[in-house]
Amino acid sequence: MVAVAGTWRTQSAVEGQSFQAHRTICLWLGHFYALLALSRWLLNPPGPTGRALLLNSLVSMGLFYGAGLLIHPLVRWLGALENFGLLLVGVALGNAVFLAAWVPAEIQVANFIFIQVLAGVGFRSTWRFALTQWLCVGLALFSLWRWVGVQALGGNLFVLLSSLLLSTMIWKYLNHLLDALSQLREKDRLMLRQRVRLIRDLRASLAKVRTLHGLIPICSHCKRVRDDAGFWQQVEAYVRDRSEAQFSHGICPSCLVDVAREFGLRGMGGDPRTTTE
Repeated sequence: MVAVAGTWRTQSAVEGQSFQAHRTICLWLGHFYALLALSRWLLNPPGPTGRALLLNSLVSMGLFYGAGLLIHPLVRWLGALENFGLLLVGVALGNAVFLAAWVPAEIQVANFIFIQVLAGVGFRSTWRFALTQWLCVGLALFSLWRWVGVQALGGNLFVLLSSLLLSTMIWKYLNHLLDALSQLREKDRLMLRQRVRLIRDLRASLAKVRTLHGLIPICSHCKRVRDDAGFWQQVEAYVRDRSEAQFSHGICPSCLVDVAREFGLRGMGGDPRTTTE
């Protein structure tokens, strides 16, 4: 029971930390886009491009703030925390494509590379990671072809594939690290279960052990023992009632001589010259 409770507490703590990490990332991105919207409103020249970039910042700010504040109902609706991460990736990819369309330049590839690396860090499942990587590569190449030109595809393809390789290495390393941590945690749980079982067995063994301690009043003549109620008992009865010990009766060589002398028995260790007829 203790081991199961400890496992449940560990899983709850890990899940709570994951929720908190996703919530913190969303809120910080919301702060970033809030500052970006303010700077674009103050610094960008008026015009369609400036208004579009300002609108982009405001929409992104609202989406990330909303995702951070509503993470728990969103995860319940989506079914898994990594599905929530996939939703964030979709928002980020939409933002990257929007920027590539309104501010066409090769530097916009950096947005897709950033999403690739974040996917390698954030996703544990293979299909979500692979889907994100190929969406990043495909949308980045499409954006370059559509709004920059075919001449921009060659060098940026190498950059995107290099980023894909780097993200895959990060993803595999983190998965390996988490697997090792899971194995260590499972060993800890096994050791905890064994320790709990050992403690339970020791307690059960101690419960069966009854010991005598303290001063025991005993008659110096008849060797009877006085119990707590004031009654005098034979030593055998007193010890048997207060411990798990049992007595088997025999006779020692010294007492055998005395018994033989008392009853005048021959061949029992007594002196035949002192026996009575």
